Amino acid sequence: MPTKKIVKKQPAKKMAAKPMHTEHMDLKKTLSTHGSFLALIAVFAGFSLYAVVSFAGSTSNYIQGMYASVIDANQEVVVADSSYEVFSDLKSNAPHAVAIERLKKLGIFGGYTDGSFKPDKLLTRAELLTVTASAMDIDFSGASYGNCFKDVKNEYFAVPVCYAFKQGWVKGLKDGRFGPNDSVRYPEVLKVVVSVFGFVGPDKVEVEPLTGVKVTAWYAPTFKAAIDYGLIDGNFVFNPNYALTRADFAEVIYRAVKAKGLLE
Repeated sequence: MPTKKIVKKQPAKKMAAKPMHTEHMDLKKTLSTHGSFLALIAVFAGFSLYAVVSFAGSTSNYIQGMYASVIDANQEVVVADSSYEVFSDLKSNAPHAVAIERLKKLGIFGGYTDGSFKPDKLLTRAELLTVTASAMDIDFSGASYGNCFKDVKNEYFAVPVCYAFKQGWVKGLKDGRFGPNDSVRYPEVLKVVVSVFGFVGPDKVEVEPLTGVKVTAWYAPTFKAAIDYGLIDGNFVFNPNYALTRADFAEVIYRAVKAKGLLE
C-alpha cells in the first residue's frame, strides 16, 4: 500500500497591527477631547439666546405693566396738550383748574366716585368746613365731636362742623339747624378761611376794601384780610347774592394754602 504523506500545517503568521497615521490619531483625539466642550458651548449658546429673548420680552412686559400701573393708580397721565383732564369733567384750561389739580394732589379737595369734580356745583356749608379742616390738617383725636345741631349728628361732616362751632368759627341758624347742605356766599366763606388759617385782619376798616363792601358791614374786616393775604384779588367784584361753586372755593382755599406756606 502506498504510504500517505503527512503534511504538517504551519501556524499562520500573526500580522503585526499597522499603526495608524499620527495625524489621524491626533484628529481623533482632538474630536474626542473637545467634543463634549463643543457640545457644551452649543447648549450654552442656546440658553443664552433664550435668555436674551426672554429678558427682552420680560423687560418689555415689565415696562408696559409699570406704565399701566401708574395710569391705573393715578387715573391721569400728564401730557402737554390741552386734552389733559384732572377729573373727567375738568379740562386743564378750565377756570381754577390749577387750584383744583394741586388741591387734589395734596389730598385736600377731592372729587366724586365717578371720577368727576363737578366744578359748577354749589359749595355747601358742610364742604366748606370739611375741606378747610383738611387743608389745615386739624387733629381731632382725643375729643368727641357730633350732635351739635339738629341736623348734624354723626354724618361725615359732623366732626369738622362741630369742631368749628366749638371754636366759634360758625354759628347755627335761628331754628337750631346748621344747614349742612345749604349754599355758601363769600362773606361766610372768607370768614371761615381767615379764622381757620389764622390770618390777622383789622378790627374795623375806615375805607371800603372793595366796591360794594361797606365799612359798616360785619364782613368788611374779613374782606380786607382776604385781600391782604391774596385770597381774592383787589379788583374782585363783590355780589352779596352770589353763591360760590366748588371751583370758586378751590381757588380761595388754594390761595390760602399758598399764603400759609403749606404747599409741598
